[in-house]
Amino acid sequence: MTTAAGALTPDRRTTILVAAAEMFAEKGFAGTGIDDIGARAGVTGPAIYRYFRGKDALLRAVVAHGVDAFELPEDAVSGGLEAMIPPAVGIGLDQPAFLVTYLREYHRLDDEARTEIGRTERRLIDQWRDAIGDANTALSRDETTLRLRAVFTALGATASRPSRVPRTVLEPLLVRSALAAFTAPATPQRAAVVPTPGWSLAPSRRDVILDAAMRLFSERGYHGVSMDDIGDAVGISGPTIYSHYGSKLDVLAAAHERASVRTWVAVQDAARDATSASDALDRLAAAQLRVAAEHRDLIVVTTRELAALDPIDQQRLTTRAAEIVDVWIAVLGELRPELGRSELRAVLTGVFPLMNETAHTLERPDDGVPPVRSWALGLPDDE
Repeated sequence: MTTAAGALTPDRRTTILVAAAEMFAEKGFAGTGIDDIGARAGVTGPAIYRYFRGKDALLRAVVAHGVDAFELPEDAVSGGLEAMIPPAVGIGLDQPAFLVTYLREYHRLDDEARTEIGRTERRLIDQWRDAIGDANTALSRDETTLRLRAVFTALGATASRPSRVPRTVLEPLLVRSALAAFTAPATPQRAAVVPTPGWSLAPSRRDVILDAAMRLFSERGYHGVSMDDIGDAVGISGPTIYSHYGSKLDVLAAAHERASVRTWVAVQDAARDATSASDALDRLAAAQLRVAAEHRDLIVVTTRELAALDPIDQQRLTTRAAEIVDVWIAVLGELRPELGRSELRAVLTGVFPLMNETAHTLERPDDGVPPVRSWALGLPDDE
């Protein structure tokens, strides 16, 4: 049962649906079991089958609601982009788990579910593409679609992260960032970069295993992959992998360490070479866009799977991530002195997924700087 703007009313089926959305958003579809959902909902796992045929049916229902929730009032749609963004941000803040699950797990739906949900999805996407295109005529249709997904990914990440910023402050802050990112300058039309032939060190067997694991974790989720699966992907037996990694958790820990170090080095280099806060913002964005573009699977996995690590690894990586965020906060704080630290952190919570989503779609990752800069500043350009 739903109320205005797609909000859910509390009944047993809805309680289970909300619990499933939260678990899928936190642990991924593959890492969530029926009993996990039951525990979150306060019912036994078997009781869920009275309402849903299984986990696949739950995912279908969660994604369907995630799409339906963004059915905006006609007056908002007819009012164009500036009228559509505020209610969409409100819905995202109200139901972040449904938005995150839709964005991350849609690819797991079977053909029948995609066909059914796709009719509504395509209509809503067309509404947004038309509104964005009217507001930013320089964007191609394809770039409009890519920017739409990137902005909603940023919204989902920000809405699902606990924040000290009051809702009355956070909501207009996100509205401003979203509008700025949608109306940021288009990506320049340039020829693809042709790599220059040269010598490079051949990857070690350990690196080959890690790269294969990242592809699998990205596609199926950490919990949906076994050591045997990783071995099959690189053409060796599962047990042989143990001479390189002691466990699947060690593989994941190595991935997080690699992503963390490469991002930290890129951020330090960018900040060191900057000539001003404005220049630093552009350099930081370009540096992290390049890391995200060159190591897409690695970034996807490490963004989603931190909770699977043991507490010691989590603490170490969280500390380094905080140091990276501190650099961004120092830079953005000079450019937006009206914002407090918590508000700056809230803005940046959206910046990182915006970069990750944008980077892999561009021939030149640096071309993704304008929407990132615009989201961060809350301005479509250098106004």
